[in-house]
Amino acid sequence: MTAAAHSAAAHSAAAQAGPLPEDVTAACDAVGSARRGPMPACNH
Repeated sequence: MTAAAHSAAAHSAAAQAGPLPEDVTAACDAVGSARRGPMPACNH
């Protein structure tokens, strides 16, 4: 299996597993906001 195929399979499996638990997303948001700095959010 190529690296790209392995990556695609891993992403597909993660997507099928469903959303992350709320405590995990809250922790990611907390770290992200602390590291974001003065740059505005990019919401395309």
